[in-house]
Order: sequence, then C-alpha cells, then structure tokens
Amino acid sequence: MKRIFLGTDYYPEQWPRDFWSRDVKLMSDAKFNVVRLAEFAWAQLEPKPEEFNFDWLDEIISELGAKGIYTVLGTPTGTAPPIWFPKMYPDAFPVDDTGHRLRFGRDGAWMFYCPHNPNFMRCVERIVRKMAEHYKDNSYVYGWQIDNEIQWPDPPFHMVCYCDYTKEEFRKWLREKYGSIENLNKKCGTFSFPIQIYEDWGQIDPPWPPLFQMNRGLALDWLRFRSDSLIKFVEFQANIIRSVAPHQKITTNLVAPHLWHIDQYKLSKILDFVSYDSYPKHKKDPDPATISWIYDWYRTMKNEGFWIMEMQSGMSAILGMMPRPNEIRKWTYQAIAHGATGVLYFCWRTKPWGVEQFWHGILGHDNRLNRRYFEVCKVGEELDKLGQIILGTKYEAEAAILFSYNNVWSVEIEKDAYGRRYIDDVLSIYKGFWLNYVQTDTIEPTRDLTKYKVVFVPFHYIITEEEASSFKRFVENGGILIADARLAVKDKYNEAFLGQPLPALLTDLFGVMVCDYDLITEEGKRFIKFKEDSPILPGKCFSPTVWVESLEVIDAEVLATHVGTWMGGQPAVTMKKYGKGIAIYFGSFLPSEAWKSIICNYLISNGIIKSVAQLETEDPEIEIVRRRGENYDLLFIINHSSSPKEANINLKDVYTVEVNGETLKTSRVTLKIGSDDVKILILR
Repeated sequence: MKRIFLGTDYYPEQWPRDFWSRDVKLMSDAKFNVVRLAEFAWAQLEPKPEEFNFDWLDEIISELGAKGIYTVLGTPTGTAPPIWFPKMYPDAFPVDDTGHRLRFGRDGAWMFYCPHNPNFMRCVERIVRKMAEHYKDNSYVYGWQIDNEIQWPDPPFHMVCYCDYTKEEFRKWLREKYGSIENLNKKCGTFSFPIQIYEDWGQIDPPWPPLFQMNRGLALDWLRFRSDSLIKFVEFQANIIRSVAPHQKITTNLVAPHLWHIDQYKLSKILDFVSYDSYPKHKKDPDPATISWIYDWYRTMKNEGFWIMEMQSGMSAILGMMPRPNEIRKWTYQAIAHGATGVLYFCWRTKPWGVEQFWHGILGHDNRLNRRYFEVCKVGEELDKLGQIILGTKYEAEAAILFSYNNVWSVEIEKDAYGRRYIDDVLSIYKGFWLNYVQTDTIEPTRDLTKYKVVFVPFHYIITEEEASSFKRFVENGGILIADARLAVKDKYNEAFLGQPLPALLTDLFGVMVCDYDLITEEGKRFIKFKEDSPILPGKCFSPTVWVESLEVIDAEVLATHVGTWMGGQPAVTMKKYGKGIAIYFGSFLPSEAWKSIICNYLISNGIIKSVAQLETEDPEIEIVRRRGENYDLLFIINHSSSPKEANINLKDVYTVEVNGETLKTSRVTLKIGSDDVKILILR
C-alpha cells in the first residue's frame, strides 16, 4: 500500500542506550513510520580500517521495525571520516585556489574530501559496499540516502578542490568535450582578453576566483565540471548499492537551487526519488512563495512525489528562529500540498555537543515532551486518516517556468553585473503566479512543453539550438511563450553571438531585434507604458527593474513603449502570432507585482489559464493549493500569518464541500482559519 512517510532524523549512536526504547515508543505514539539513520556514523561503523561494527545499527533498526518504522540508511560520506583516515591519507582533503590544503574537520568547508582522490574513493567503495551487503535482505530498510547535502564548500567561488587529481580530471573532462586543444581554443575564445592560448592539455588549470576575470567559456565549463564531479560521486555510490540491493530505493538530500553547485535536474535522473532539506525559518522569517516554488521545482524534477528529508522542527542554531505554535504542522502540509510524499523532521533530539549543539530538534536538551512533539503527533494522527485521500490526488499545472543551470552559472560568473541574479527573476515570475493562485511547474529547458498552455522564459542568457527549436515548436502548436530581457545573448560555450542580432536564434519567433539597452541606476525615472488598445494592461504604466532594452520591430505588434530618458517612445513590449500561438517579449525585468497584474489581466481574464480558487478579499498571507483526484479534489487553505484570518473563497463552480466535519453544496466557502493553520477542503 502506498503511504505518506512521516518521521524524523535520528542519531541513536549519540545517545545513551537506555534512551532508545523510550525514543522508539514516542516515535510510534506520534505515528511515525520512517527514520533516517547513520549518515554521520562512519566512525562508529568502521572504527578501524576494514573493521566494521554494525551491531548497534542492527539493534536500533530491529527495534524501530518492530514498531512499524522503516529505515532510510545514509551512506556516511557526507561527514568527516574516521580519525584514522587523515592519518593514513592526508592527501585526500581538498586544496583551495591558493594551494592551501583544508585540514581535517570543517576548516570553513562542508565537504571534507576530494571526490577525485583515489584513496578516498577506495574507502568510500568499501564502506558503502559493506553496508549494502549487510542490509540488502533487511525488510525494515526502505532505502538509502547517498551522502548528505552534497555540494562544494562555501563560499561558492572558492570552488574547492584544486588538487592535482582534480586538475587532471578537469583536463580529461575538457578533452572529452572538445576533442582537440585547437577546438577548445576556438570555442572558448582563448585568443581574446585575457589571452590564454593553450598548446597542450597539461597547460590548463581550473579557473580561479574571481571568475568574472577569467575566460567565460572555461569558467562555465569549470562549474559544469564541478557539478558533474558530484553527480558522478553520487552515481558511484548508487551503482554499488544497486548492484547489491536493487530492490531498495535510492535518494540524496538536496539543498535549495540557489546553492547552485550541482545540476539537480541531471542528478535527479540517477535517483529513485528526490529529497530536499527545508528550513523555512533559518535566520529569517520565511517567504512562503519562495518555499512553495522550491517544492514545485523539486516535484517536477521527476514528475512524482519528493521527500523532505530534513524539515525544520526547532530553532536552527542560535541565529535561527524558533517555529511558532502550528508552524511545523503548517510547513508539513505546505510540502504535502505541493507534492511531498515523505516528511522527516530534523531532528529527533537537540544535541548537547558539537557544531549543531543548538540546532534544535523536536525534543530539547531537557528531553521532556514539549509543544513541538505534540504538534508532530497531531500531524501523525491527521495523516493516519487523510494519507490515502491525499495520495489519491495530484498537483496539476497549466503554466511552467523554465529553470536553466547554464543560465544560473553564467549569470553568477558575471558577478552582479546586472544587479539581478537569475533566481531573482525566476522568483519574481513565480510570485506573480502564486499571488494569483495559479499553479505552475518549474522545468528544465529540455522538458517537453506540450502539456502547458503558457511557458515563461526568465533571464535566458544562454541558449542552445535545441532550446530555440523547442520554443518555436511550442508556440507554433498553440502555446504562449513569454520571455524577458537578456534573452539569447550567448551560445552554449558562454560566448556572445557574433554577427547575430538579439535575441539570437529567436528573432523570427518574437519578430523583434534588440537595438539598444541600458542599466537602470536610479529608480523612478524610467517607465514602460502600455498602449490603450493593448491586450495586456491597456493604458497602464509600470517601472522596470535593473535593465531595459529598446526593440526594433520586424513583424511584431508593439504593446508598450519606454517613457523617460533617451529611450522614450521606443518599443519595450511586443507580441507576435507565430503559427497557432503567441510569443511575447518584455524588454526589461519586472517586479513580482507587475507580473501579478499581467498574469491576472491577460492570462486569467482571457481564460487562457485558471486560478485554483479566488479570495474575495486579496490576502498575500493566504496560500491556496489544489490537488485533483479521480472523483474529488482537495483544496489546501494555508494561513501563513501569526494572526487568525477569515477567508471568503470563491470556488468558481458548485461543489459538495466537506470541511470541518460538515458537508455543504456551494460555490463559496467562508472559513475562520487560525494563526499558522491549515484547512483541507474535500470537493466533490
């Protein structure tokens, strides 16, 4: 039977043995059915080289399993290896761009190893294989988490590692891509400033920070290589497990895409399901729209349920913020509404030692039952009743936003040249949808677009010929494609298109050429005004953000022009019919409020896409998510405010509505919803 997994991240190796039985009972009482174990336990599992101790882990897995609680085992490579390791293999630790080898322990780094070091990889192969062989037939082991929050050390532009093994692997990666040193010089433009013409592969070292001063092609390749290296490391471990225990599921707990070390689309393809670590209130008040976007992004990676492998359950270190009463429950349902099929709270008990001494779990240092424990118990009780109802539904979207790692990396290399990060633009568009209660997918550029009515293409700085063809097919077949500034400026080698007007490869699709552009250095002096007969925001004005472009029209309709400064009167927004569809170009970046108005006024008002419901009085602190089943829908109403709310919800059609134990036939529902509360309506 399919189930929603609910549980916690548990570290029995860190607690006295006489804690275990009480912990297991309390987890069972909370109706937990899964825990994650051992991702930090390499030293306990292999206390001496090639001497293994699984007794303690066998014992706790068995005790949990007897209560119906499954285990996800972490491969213990995401933490410092046992103390014997650095004594035997001092060369296994990363080298930074200055030649400094990181010391055993943190030393400013999250990862403690170089994934290209043969000594390290041999030890990884040994511990992972021993664990897989030992637990392959254990019916209580559901699956595996590879490593932990895999990423390169922070800050990102340190780009560890620069050791000799990494340099050689990078050269090998380049050889496989370019074939010849002459081709690399040509494609990367090494004859241009800074001049770096290479005569053999051994002359190439990885670019060092700051990358904006490096060759753009090699800088982007370095980031791609680093991503591929981590993916290869995960795949290495996954292949070992699959060769021994092919029936057990494999994931790894990823972190938010703005920690952009790794192409998570590419990584997800080697996993059975994706997982994410969610800390909505880490160091600041959460932005619920941003959290929803991340969940939508992870859900669409594999078009199926994802897990939250770590959900914040307490104050995240001293600088974090403690969840208010009901926030943990609210965050759990927000994740489930957007597609999560598993939620594990980090962590079971707050540690009295170590780096995460004040990274609070469900239980505190005092080990007493508290409001957070009783709150997760409430979630367990509810999911025990609602789980199958929720699993009978799915999240559906008519609109999509493209998300491209080529463009994340390329824009980051420019070091704030535009005063706007790639992800800022993605989020600005997403919030426009979110505020209109329109559900979206966030997809990679190679995804089939045919299921969508509308696709947004934000800050698509780099474009490939395959992407350009996909965009044209989508519009030609009746789709609406909407793009904003700095579209198709560079090719896949991160080099600017030579001899082609912008947007390169797409001038025929949009029917325009970019003839000029400028940075906005002072707000309030530039505006974009729509024409009175425009199908989008007729007669309205808005202020662009950061960047503006003036457009030369080939065969498009001008919807809006620039107002103010030397661009005054020049085209700023255009629309072109292309085949059965429409291509719309915005020669600027827009704030989320502008996108909100455009989506409402044009896409929703014209019936192109639909909101899942509508509040009679607009409230940006209330989120509405709809999940569709075969003969019923679920409507999640989430109050993200610390104050109670009254929500008057227009359902648009008449339904038989089950809410708060009552059933009524109506098209309008009035709900009193408490602070940080969630209501789930069943619509038939």
